Amino acid sequence: MNLKRTVRTGVILMGIFSAVAAMFTGCGKPKDNGVFSSAPTPQLFGEITPVAIPEGVKVTGLFITHQGMRSGPYYIMQTTEDGVYLKTSNLSPDDYCMIKDEDAAALPANAKYLGFADRVKDCEYASSVLLKDDSVLMEIEAAVAESGALGWDGYDQTDPMEGVLDSGDSYQLYLELSNGTTVTMNGYNVCPAGFKPLLRTVQQLFEANSDYSRYLAKSLIDSPCVTLFASFKDGMRTEYRLEMSARNNRWVIVMNDPYGTILEKGTDIADYGEIESGLPFERFISMLQQHNAEQWNGYYAADAKSNSGFTLCLTFEDEKKFESSGTVLPDGFAAFKEDFIREINRFYTETKGEVKP
Repeated sequence: MNLKRTVRTGVILMGIFSAVAAMFTGCGKPKDNGVFSSAPTPQLFGEITPVAIPEGVKVTGLFITHQGMRSGPYYIMQTTEDGVYLKTSNLSPDDYCMIKDEDAAALPANAKYLGFADRVKDCEYASSVLLKDDSVLMEIEAAVAESGALGWDGYDQTDPMEGVLDSGDSYQLYLELSNGTTVTMNGYNVCPAGFKPLLRTVQQLFEANSDYSRYLAKSLIDSPCVTLFASFKDGMRTEYRLEMSARNNRWVIVMNDPYGTILEKGTDIADYGEIESGLPFERFISMLQQHNAEQWNGYYAADAKSNSGFTLCLTFEDEKKFESSGTVLPDGFAAFKEDFIREINRFYTETKGEVKP
């Protein structure tokens, strides 16, 4: 690889605020109850086709997640006679540690998606709350209809994304309705256009009505850092990203700055590598501390009209997390963002031995 020129070895999809927009949405022939049944076909970029929930029908179960280099939580909603359970977890209900002590034959058919919504197991980091009113359920139902999710049943598509630097991104959705209808959707490196807006709405509703904060790190230096994910996106073309994992001492860097917003105009880099002696987490944590980033832990704010955003996620040996994301920047974040991106560039220059202006 010629390191005197910019490198374009592939594109990595990010977490909830990916720079790569979904390009598919559901369509097909309707069932008798008005829900689409056939697998979806490609539509125009960014097109969302709402599908109304049949009159008198309720959403009784929801499972949604986006898993990638920066794994997002699993969001589970289930209605019972007692009320509406909202669960946020770091583990899927069918994870081995979730089911190892269970009688598999006794688990309901939907346990793969909705299992254990009413409890938190010792092996997971989760929040499960019971809501007695259905106001949140009604907001979820409105978001489901607006996203077109009822038209996604049978969606199972893969974009091989040759040249991707990591393992790619997976998108999952499962819905149950009170009339017995179910919707199952799976995508790898691609998802229906309405998926991400639906996920954002679910995330906001769950965060506003549950307590996941006990898993957030109170300090950035109490325990060694295990993974770091930092992504900044400005519009459709400008993106800066750093990913580091102590598990394999691997780093991934993406710097796309076609307009010279922060770096040299035309910067276009996507590269990865390993440092056997260990990754320099401390230099980036130090920068977070200089900007008092602890105040942003747990921050999330979004503007649906914005196509820019950021995600910061750090995990530590004591299994605490630092998480902050949104399309609306918190106070003081702009200065931190510029300093952090320049530090990524310096790290890349030092690591690759490349001379940059």
